[in-house]
Amino acid sequence: MVTPSDDETDIQCWVVLIDITLQKRAENSLITLNQNLERQIEERTAQIKDNLARYKAVLNAATDAIIVINGEGIIESVNPATEVMFGYPDKDLLGKSISLIIPNHHVMAHADNVNSYLEKSENDKSHIVGKATDLFAKRKDGMFFPVSFSVNKVDNEDRFTGIVRDMSDRVELEKELLQRVEEERSRISRELHDSVAQVIIGIGMRLKALSLNLMKNKYTDPEELDHVSGAMGRMSTELEALGREIRTIVANLSSLDLDKADLIDALTGLVDTCQTYTASDISLDLPEKVILNDARVVTQLFRIAQEALHNAIKHANGSDTRIELRQSKTDIRLSVIDNGVGSNSIQTDTHPIFKLSGKGLDNMKYRANIIGATLEITSVAGSGTRIDCILPTQP
Repeated sequence: MVTPSDDETDIQCWVVLIDITLQKRAENSLITLNQNLERQIEERTAQIKDNLARYKAVLNAATDAIIVINGEGIIESVNPATEVMFGYPDKDLLGKSISLIIPNHHVMAHADNVNSYLEKSENDKSHIVGKATDLFAKRKDGMFFPVSFSVNKVDNEDRFTGIVRDMSDRVELEKELLQRVEEERSRISRELHDSVAQVIIGIGMRLKALSLNLMKNKYTDPEELDHVSGAMGRMSTELEALGREIRTIVANLSSLDLDKADLIDALTGLVDTCQTYTASDISLDLPEKVILNDARVVTQLFRIAQEALHNAIKHANGSDTRIELRQSKTDIRLSVIDNGVGSNSIQTDTHPIFKLSGKGLDNMKYRANIIGATLEITSVAGSGTRIDCILPTQP
């Protein structure tokens, strides 16, 4: 501030200085804070985008149909698997009721919307929320198919996620298993009827005849008594053979002890049992030890060897059958080889869709598939048959 003097010759100046250091610091702090906030927002935005991208990738890669529905049961979003499973493009599903593809009364329970259904089903042990329910879904072509359907509520939102898993393969497998059980029961029934039952009936009839004749004192001549003694001896021999056959049937049906199963011991016992009722020579070529930690794999390999050996005994008409077992760094190979009649009609293709001729061979292929093994069959008419089951031990 400038102030003139009375004589106007002197000029007085007043200077006022204000310290704005704190203000500048505050401004700089605000600038820094703003920059940090902007950087954090950018990082958080990038993180959200990355999470969304991962979430979308997971949804897109999922083989199950994942559907988001609102409280009214209207579809808001679907993943690509939904389109594949139901045959609808997403534009034909968005905005539509879930009943379009899940037209089952258990899902909506005839309620007006999902929320009212949840309220009505709160104390119902069979309600669907949080649990997987087996029911039928409907494709675009009108075809119904079995699915496992589960619904969960999105936290703090009036939305639900529905996960649909196509159970067609499992249902078909269950049907096949049931069919195989019935076939096995029929086979056992036939074996018991054709062997055990017939022998027992025959022995019973002969014993009854002998008993009646003895009661009538018809056997007085020494030669006749020798005849009776011989008949009794033959029936005794038949009963012993019958006992061995029953033990064989029981042994074939018995399950392996999964906690103690050892493939080499099991194969040795199998050969010892089979050798009692066949004139063919059965030999073993086994290593001292095979490393197999999964007892269920041991069981399936044993059943494959059992089926192959029984087929060779019943149908090959050979003089020699050999079981080999080899373990390398990459696989385990189980082989059953016979020098019987063989056949040029047995297919050797190992493609998954290939069908082996005969139920016994088909059963072996099925068991091999269960444990991730392949079955190779080589058979030449007049030269015998070789069955190899190859189980990879490394991916």
